[in-house]
Amino acid sequence: MLVLDTKSNALLATFAQHIVYYMETLQFKTTINCGGCVKAVTPTLNRLEEVTDWNVDTEHPDKLLNVQSTTGDRQRILEAVQKAGFEITPIH
Repeated sequence: MLVLDTKSNALLATFAQHIVYYMETLQFKTTINCGGCVKAVTPTLNRLEEVTDWNVDTEHPDKLLNVQSTTGDRQRILEAVQKAGFEITPIH
């Protein structure tokens, strides 16, 4: 059993408040339609600090891109995917 004094408890509570972060799942229609396309967009999406995970459903008619984001900033994802050469539209 770990016993903490009052100061340690206060520090632990402060630390815990700072490690809780926002996470949102964003979804987009894209033209990312094959494994080669996924490979091409991978470096672009992996460079975005706010993106913690992503995948593309190339079997879905809309070629759905699902993104886990700590900021919910759709615009940065839109710009990054467009810069990689693909069309992308947010799903609301």
